[in-house]
Amino acid sequence: MSAAVQLRERHEQCDCLVGNTSDGIVTKHQCRLEIDGLQIGIDCDKCRAFSENERRPDFIAIQTVDSTSSPRWLVVEIKGVMKLDAREQAEGGLQTILEHDMFRSGIQRARVCFAFKQRDLRQTADRDMLRRPFKLRGKEVPVLVIRCGKTIPKRWQ
Repeated sequence: MSAAVQLRERHEQCDCLVGNTSDGIVTKHQCRLEIDGLQIGIDCDKCRAFSENERRPDFIAIQTVDSTSSPRWLVVEIKGVMKLDAREQAEGGLQTILEHDMFRSGIQRARVCFAFKQRDLRQTADRDMLRRPFKLRGKEVPVLVIRCGKTIPKRWQ
């Protein structure tokens, strides 16, 4: 059974599934993103895997890169104006992927995407801080910073 099918079964009861896998479009907080290779998306504000006071990203998805490699996790945080607390929210999503039974799978790779609504990030230092990779299972997790309305490609870093 594929990771996306398992994830769908685990999350059906909490009504947190988002996105249309046929077109790869996810919309949240008036931010529209197209995700190349979207298999499934989870709205973390509705997901029972997160406790009420826990830091969480806006959504977590499974993204297929190509037919020969395994899918990967995609943790997405959306902000009107990107702030550094976005890193804490993305980190909460990465921890949940590792620790919670609702996300257990054989997927080994992950990426983080920060999407923002404003035209530019306010300060270069903030943008540079957001682009720093995370660590997951001792490996670097690449980060993409994009504007709402753009496409999260299959291949980056």
